[in-house]
Amino acid sequence: SAQVVKTVEALEAINSGTEHTIVGFFSSEDSEMRKAFLSAAGSLRDSFKFLHTSSPELLEKYSYSDDVVIFQPGKLQTKLEDAQNVYKGEAKSAKITAFVKENFMGLAGLRTRDSMPFFDAKKPLVVVYFEVNYERNAKGSNYWRNRVIKVAKEFVGQLTFS
Repeated sequence: SAQVVKTVEALEAINSGTEHTIVGFFSSEDSEMRKAFLSAAGSLRDSFKFLHTSSPELLEKYSYSDDVVIFQPGKLQTKLEDAQNVYKGEAKSAKITAFVKENFMGLAGLRTRDSMPFFDAKKPLVVVYFEVNYERNAKGSNYWRNRVIKVAKEFVGQLTFS
């Protein structure tokens, strides 16, 4: 369900890709948060990429311990929103699952056929159409996405943006 990552280089290589990644940082193999994370990862394994580590090198580099973190892919990182979203709740699988589903897309996720189920159906969805091409025009794609994020910040919790 969740892959083990052991080095900073391996985690950075994975996070530089094009997918969001959920990473569990755990101080020990017996951590309650680790058990809850692995249970959540098992139930969501078909939809999200999960990694976990107990590597002292990674715990020190990222300053996390018994934390679950959603990493934005490099292409979507912007100064307008955090590149990492940290779970602050209890060590309960259902709460970690809810956190991942609610926060996976960030303020303005890219809407594709594959990502549509992950937009919050409880809130109205605002869809902004523009040409997205991170291979040929990453700067232009991020320019328009940043404009959407600026508006999305004013409606956090009320609307979902794509």
